[in-house]
Amino acid sequence: MPRRGHPCRAGGSYHVYNRGNNRQPVFWSDLGYRAFLQAFRPYFDIPLAHAAGSPGALLAYCLMPNHYPSVLQPEDDALSARMQRMLFSFTKALNANNQRVGTLFQGQVHAVAVETDEQLIHLTAYVHCNPVQAGLVRRPEDWEFSSCRE
Repeated sequence: MPRRGHPCRAGGSYHVYNRGNNRQPVFWSDLGYRAFLQAFRPYFDIPLAHAAGSPGALLAYCLMPNHYPSVLQPEDDALSARMQRMLFSFTKALNANNQRVGTLFQGQVHAVAVETDEQLIHLTAYVHCNPVQAGLVRRPEDWEFSSCRE
């Protein structure tokens, strides 16, 4: 897997996302969504934050059927390595539980630096509005697998 051109730095804000291989679903049931969230939080040991500004915060997330946009402020410089380990572990467990083999996600995790507060606000709204745009719910807070209600 090629290395990211710009490393993710502690305290920076990043739009972190990936999607299912061949744009296929990653989550097939509520159990899959819950398993991903259970895997996600311990790997980062970061609580959901209600305000930007504190390093090591999960600012927003939204698990969609075939992708997971999120906004993270890592507590250290190991965001890429943590994501890789977490996704490998999740994929291995999902494959074992569903009698499947092979990759689940498409390529490496994407992490795009957020440069301004305005961009951060817009990105958080974008993440939470994903299920509305996809026609899954009418309001962002109606999607169970999002940080919008938190």
